Amino acid sequence: TFGKVYPRPGYSHINRFVGRNFLDYIVSGKGYVEFDGERHEVSAGDLIYVRKGTLISYWTDPDEPYEKLWIGFDGTSVEALINDYIGRERMIIRHGCSPEPFFKMKSVIASSGYDERRLMAILFELILTVAKLPEVSPQSMSEREELAASVRQYIDDRLTERFSLDDIAEHFHVSKRHMLRVFKERFGVTPGAYHSEIRLVAAERYLVETQLSIGDIASVLGFADQSFFSTAFKKKYGVYPTAFRKESK
Repeated sequence: TFGKVYPRPGYSHINRFVGRNFLDYIVSGKGYVEFDGERHEVSAGDLIYVRKGTLISYWTDPDEPYEKLWIGFDGTSVEALINDYIGRERMIIRHGCSPEPFFKMKSVIASSGYDERRLMAILFELILTVAKLPEVSPQSMSEREELAASVRQYIDDRLTERFSLDDIAEHFHVSKRHMLRVFKERFGVTPGAYHSEIRLVAAERYLVETQLSIGDIASVLGFADQSFFSTAFKKKYGVYPTAFRKESK
């Protein structure tokens, strides 16, 4: 779910037990978040992550109430991403973040409804931002971020295709080493790991929502063969695809 909170003095939730994972982005103004006995001030540009099941309090500043965007999310795929990249942290605040992913998510929902592949890619970007805020020099930030974002879009658009890192570097007319470094700075993983991650997330939905065979799913998603797909799936989810499908029924 996606929403917006407009500046309103007195807006608060005290001792709220969070039923879903959520992300808040402070657009303007300021407020406060209290967790585990510690109070934190948040202001424009701050991204706040709170894990499902956390007891938390938050409220706006009475003189400069914040405006914020929020996303609530849950599900097996999301939990796997959180466990892999964020771990067991209950709350994380990142400063100096961009609202762009929130705007992209709003645009996707408005234009095409629940487009799972695109929404999961945006959510993955936000989870990576929470996991490790990129450290990029100001002089080269815009160009490097543009390249990283373009590489990610290239991968998103070729979810079911096979391609190499050399193919990506050649497409953008940069060295493979530079492309790898810039992408990992921005997203915390290599392009290859990112591609594998989003394909396995898609595979989970195919297993639950379609009757395609394991071999067909492996082929559709561009894995080398069924054996390679099954091994990768078990490494991520702890069970082979056949067992996962049976347990999901």
